[in-house]
Amino acid sequence: MDNLKIEEFDYDLLPEFGTTLYVSSRKSGKSQLARSMLYYFIKKRKIKRFIIISPTMRNGDYAFLGQGDHVTRLLEFNEKILKDIIDDQHRRMDEDINSPYTPLVVLFDDLIKSTDQRTKDAISR
Repeated sequence: MDNLKIEEFDYDLLPEFGTTLYVSSRKSGKSQLARSMLYYFIKKRKIKRFIIISPTMRNGDYAFLGQGDHVTRLLEFNEKILKDIIDDQHRRMDEDINSPYTPLVVLFDDLIKSTDQRTKDAISR
């Protein structure tokens, strides 16, 4: 493995509105990669609103996002949160089609760890 050449990923290649998916074996660095991406979004794209959903989240995870209304941290998936986000976006567009959108990152981390069957079913949709 010492000969393995790993290149730094260029986050500028990501589209403005996109989805990323990290799939790999346990303990391979998927969560670390996700944190790196969030840090990039804060610094380069000036995104200021985050929802982190992770049943394995610990106190220090995502601490660089700070505390406050701009960050929601959840240990369990809640379908209502996503529905509320979509409803809010629709409401804003209905009120003023020219209103600026608020960029938002929703991060699902280790949701497979969830034991709730409803959560697993919602994720698989």
